[in-house]
Amino acid sequence: FWEHEIPVDSDDATQDMEWYLHTEFIKIREDNPNAFPSTVSTWPSDGDFLKVSKALSRFFVFASTLMKYISINCLPSCLKVIVSLIDQCILDSMRISQRPFSFLDMLYTQIMSDIQEDLLPIAKSLLGYFRLVSDKSIHGMGLVLACNILGLCQDEAYDTLHKLHSILTCPSPVEAKHKGTNFFHASFSDFLFDCSRSKNHHADLDQKLTNTWWYCIRILQESC
Repeated sequence: FWEHEIPVDSDDATQDMEWYLHTEFIKIREDNPNAFPSTVSTWPSDGDFLKVSKALSRFFVFASTLMKYISINCLPSCLKVIVSLIDQCILDSMRISQRPFSFLDMLYTQIMSDIQEDLLPIAKSLLGYFRLVSDKSIHGMGLVLACNILGLCQDEAYDTLHKLHSILTCPSPVEAKHKGTNFFHASFSDFLFDCSRSKNHHADLDQKLTNTWWYCIRILQESC
Protein backbone atom coordinates (compact mmCIF):
# COMPACT_ATOMS: atom_id res chain seq x y z
CA PHE A 1 0.00 0.00 0.00
CA TRP A 2 1.01 3.63 -0.37
CA GLU A 3 1.78 5.86 2.59
CA HIS A 4 1.42 9.60 2.47
CA GLU A 5 2.88 11.66 5.30
CA ILE A 6 0.86 14.77 6.16
CA PRO A 7 2.66 17.48 8.18
CA VAL A 8 0.84 18.22 11.42
CA ASP A 9 0.62 21.90 10.57
CA SER A 10 -0.72 21.37 7.04
CA ASP A 11 -4.15 22.45 5.82
CA ASP A 12 -5.12 18.77 5.53
CA ALA A 13 -4.21 18.14 9.16
CA THR A 14 -6.25 21.16 10.26
CA GLN A 15 -9.25 20.00 8.23
CA ASP A 16 -8.93 16.51 9.70
CA MET A 17 -9.00 17.97 13.19
CA GLU A 18 -12.06 20.09 12.43
CA TRP A 19 -13.84 17.08 10.94
CA TYR A 20 -12.98 14.98 14.00
CA LEU A 21 -14.19 17.60 16.46
CA HIS A 22 -17.34 18.30 14.46
CA THR A 23 -18.20 14.58 14.35
CA GLU A 24 -17.56 14.10 18.07
CA PHE A 25 -19.62 17.14 19.09
CA ILE A 26 -22.56 15.87 17.02
CA LYS A 27 -22.27 12.43 18.61
CA ILE A 28 -22.16 13.89 22.13
CA ARG A 29 -25.33 15.89 21.53
CA GLU A 30 -27.15 12.95 19.92
CA ASP A 31 -26.18 10.62 22.77
CA ASN A 32 -27.19 13.09 25.49
CA PRO A 33 -30.30 14.98 24.30
CA ASN A 34 -31.52 15.64 27.84
CA ALA A 35 -28.33 17.49 28.72
CA PHE A 36 -29.19 20.31 26.33
CA PRO A 37 -32.12 22.64 27.04
CA SER A 38 -34.41 23.53 24.18
CA THR A 39 -33.01 27.05 24.22
CA VAL A 40 -29.65 25.71 23.07
CA SER A 41 -30.11 25.46 19.32
CA THR A 42 -26.44 25.44 18.35
CA TRP A 43 -23.71 23.69 20.29
CA PRO A 44 -20.92 24.45 20.36
CA SER A 45 -21.00 28.03 19.19
CA ASP A 46 -18.91 28.88 16.14
CA GLY A 47 -16.58 30.90 18.34
CA ASP A 48 -16.01 28.07 20.84
CA PHE A 49 -15.55 25.51 18.07
CA LEU A 50 -12.95 27.62 16.28
CA LYS A 51 -11.12 28.33 19.52
CA VAL A 52 -10.89 24.63 20.42
CA SER A 53 -9.98 23.48 16.92
CA LYS A 54 -7.28 26.13 16.58
CA ALA A 55 -5.80 25.33 19.98
CA LEU A 56 -5.64 21.60 19.25
CA SER A 57 -5.01 21.65 15.51
CA ARG A 58 -1.66 19.87 15.86
CA PHE A 59 -2.42 17.49 18.69
CA PHE A 60 -4.86 14.66 18.00
CA VAL A 61 -3.93 12.86 21.23
CA PHE A 62 -4.95 15.90 23.28
CA ALA A 63 -8.13 16.30 21.24
CA SER A 64 -9.12 12.71 21.93
CA THR A 65 -8.66 13.20 25.69
CA LEU A 66 -10.60 16.44 25.61
CA MET A 67 -13.53 14.96 23.70
CA LYS A 68 -13.69 11.96 26.05
CA TYR A 69 -13.80 14.39 28.97
CA ILE A 70 -16.65 16.40 27.45
CA SER A 71 -18.50 13.23 26.43
CA ILE A 72 -18.37 11.74 29.93
CA ASN A 73 -19.56 14.94 31.58
CA CYS A 74 -21.99 15.57 28.67
CA LEU A 75 -22.90 19.07 29.78
CA PRO A 76 -22.68 22.27 27.75
CA SER A 77 -21.04 23.91 30.76
CA CYS A 78 -18.16 21.44 30.49
CA LEU A 79 -17.13 22.96 27.18
CA LYS A 80 -17.09 26.38 28.81
CA VAL A 81 -14.53 25.01 31.27
CA ILE A 82 -12.35 23.88 28.37
CA VAL A 83 -12.66 27.22 26.61
CA SER A 84 -11.72 29.00 29.84
CA LEU A 85 -8.58 26.84 30.06
CA ILE A 86 -7.63 27.86 26.54
CA ASP A 87 -8.30 31.49 27.39
CA GLN A 88 -6.08 31.11 30.45
CA CYS A 89 -3.25 29.78 28.31
CA ILE A 90 -3.61 32.78 26.01
CA LEU A 91 -3.80 35.15 28.99
CA ASP A 92 -0.61 33.64 30.38
CA SER A 93 1.02 34.19 26.97
CA MET A 94 1.59 30.47 26.53
CA ARG A 95 1.32 29.48 22.88
CA ILE A 96 -0.16 25.99 22.93
CA SER A 97 1.58 25.09 19.68
CA GLN A 98 4.95 25.90 21.23
CA ARG A 99 4.30 24.57 24.72
CA PRO A 100 1.60 21.94 24.25
CA PHE A 101 1.96 20.44 27.70
CA SER A 102 0.89 23.73 29.28
CA PHE A 103 -2.67 23.18 28.08
CA LEU A 104 -2.57 19.42 28.63
CA ASP A 105 -1.43 19.94 32.23
CA MET A 106 -4.32 22.32 32.77
CA LEU A 107 -6.74 19.77 31.32
CA TYR A 108 -5.36 16.94 33.48
CA THR A 109 -5.49 19.21 36.53
CA GLN A 110 -9.15 19.96 35.80
CA ILE A 111 -9.92 16.23 35.46
CA MET A 112 -8.23 15.44 38.77
CA SER A 113 -9.99 18.40 40.42
CA ASP A 114 -13.34 16.86 39.49
CA ILE A 115 -12.67 14.02 41.92
CA GLN A 116 -14.22 14.49 45.37
CA GLU A 117 -11.60 15.63 47.84
CA ASP A 118 -12.17 12.65 50.13
CA LEU A 119 -11.68 10.26 47.19
CA LEU A 120 -8.48 11.87 45.90
CA PRO A 121 -6.13 9.76 48.11
CA ILE A 122 -7.87 6.63 46.81
CA ALA A 123 -7.38 7.81 43.23
CA LYS A 124 -3.68 8.40 43.83
CA SER A 125 -3.29 4.96 45.43
CA LEU A 126 -5.01 3.18 42.56
CA LEU A 127 -3.18 5.14 39.86
CA GLY A 128 0.15 4.63 41.61
CA TYR A 129 -0.49 0.91 42.01
CA PHE A 130 -1.33 0.34 38.35
CA ARG A 131 1.62 2.48 37.25
CA LEU A 132 3.91 0.24 39.34
CA VAL A 133 2.32 -2.90 37.92
CA SER A 134 2.70 -1.54 34.39
CA ASP A 135 6.36 -0.60 34.94
CA LYS A 136 7.13 -4.14 36.12
CA SER A 137 5.22 -5.66 33.17
CA ILE A 138 3.14 -7.73 35.59
CA HIS A 139 0.05 -9.04 33.81
CA GLY A 140 -3.27 -10.29 35.13
CA MET A 141 -3.33 -7.88 38.08
CA GLY A 142 -7.02 -7.03 38.18
CA LEU A 143 -8.89 -4.30 39.97
CA VAL A 144 -10.21 -6.77 42.57
CA LEU A 145 -6.66 -7.69 43.60
CA ALA A 146 -5.68 -4.02 43.65
CA CYS A 147 -8.54 -3.29 46.05
CA ASN A 148 -7.53 -6.19 48.30
CA ILE A 149 -3.90 -5.08 48.40
CA LEU A 150 -4.75 -1.43 49.00
CA GLY A 151 -7.48 -2.21 51.52
CA LEU A 152 -10.24 -0.59 49.46
CA CYS A 153 -13.86 -1.47 48.87
CA GLN A 154 -14.66 -2.02 45.21
CA ASP A 155 -17.48 0.54 45.47
CA GLU A 156 -14.92 3.14 46.57
CA ALA A 157 -12.68 2.24 43.66
CA TYR A 158 -15.46 2.56 41.07
CA ASP A 159 -16.73 5.82 42.57
CA THR A 160 -13.20 7.20 42.30
CA LEU A 161 -12.43 5.94 38.81
CA HIS A 162 -15.75 7.18 37.41
CA LYS A 163 -14.34 10.69 36.99
CA LEU A 164 -11.25 9.36 35.21
CA HIS A 165 -12.85 7.51 32.29
CA SER A 166 -11.56 10.14 29.87
CA ILE A 167 -7.95 9.23 30.62
CA LEU A 168 -8.02 5.52 31.44
CA THR A 169 -9.86 2.27 30.88
CA CYS A 170 -11.91 0.80 33.71
CA PRO A 171 -13.01 -2.86 33.75
CA SER A 172 -16.60 -3.84 34.36
CA PRO A 173 -17.29 -5.60 37.68
CA VAL A 174 -17.40 -8.89 35.77
CA GLU A 175 -13.94 -8.29 34.30
CA ALA A 176 -12.40 -6.73 37.41
CA LYS A 177 -10.92 -10.00 38.68
CA HIS A 178 -8.56 -10.23 35.71
CA LYS A 179 -8.41 -6.68 34.34
CA GLY A 180 -7.07 -3.50 35.83
CA THR A 181 -6.89 0.03 34.52
CA ASN A 182 -4.72 1.30 31.70
CA PHE A 183 -3.86 4.88 30.81
CA PHE A 184 -4.99 5.89 27.33
CA HIS A 185 -1.81 7.90 26.92
CA ALA A 186 1.53 7.96 28.74
CA SER A 187 1.30 11.75 29.07
CA PHE A 188 -1.16 11.43 31.97
CA SER A 189 1.15 9.11 33.87
CA ASP A 190 4.04 11.50 33.19
CA PHE A 191 1.93 14.38 34.47
CA LEU A 192 0.76 12.58 37.61
CA PHE A 193 4.22 11.55 38.81
CA ASP A 194 5.99 14.82 38.00
CA CYS A 195 5.39 17.13 40.96
CA SER A 196 6.46 20.20 38.97
CA ARG A 197 3.51 19.58 36.63
CA SER A 198 0.80 17.98 38.79
CA LYS A 199 1.52 19.97 41.97
CA ASN A 200 -1.29 19.23 44.48
CA HIS A 201 -2.31 16.16 42.49
CA HIS A 202 1.17 14.67 42.47
CA ALA A 203 1.39 10.96 43.29
CA ASP A 204 4.73 10.07 44.87
CA LEU A 205 5.77 6.84 43.17
CA ASP A 206 8.36 5.93 45.82
CA GLN A 207 5.76 6.40 48.54
CA LYS A 208 3.23 4.33 46.59
CA LEU A 209 5.78 1.54 46.25
CA THR A 210 6.43 1.59 50.00
CA ASN A 211 2.73 1.62 50.79
CA THR A 212 2.04 -1.25 48.40
CA TRP A 213 4.82 -3.27 50.01
CA TRP A 214 3.33 -2.79 53.48
CA TYR A 215 -0.16 -3.61 52.24
CA CYS A 216 1.20 -6.92 50.91
CA ILE A 217 2.86 -7.66 54.26
CA ARG A 218 -0.44 -6.95 56.03
CA ILE A 219 -2.27 -9.41 53.80
CA LEU A 220 0.37 -12.07 54.39
CA GLN A 221 0.13 -11.55 58.16
CA GLU A 222 -3.63 -11.83 58.11
CA SER A 223 -3.47 -15.06 56.11
CA CYS A 224 -1.16 -16.75 58.64
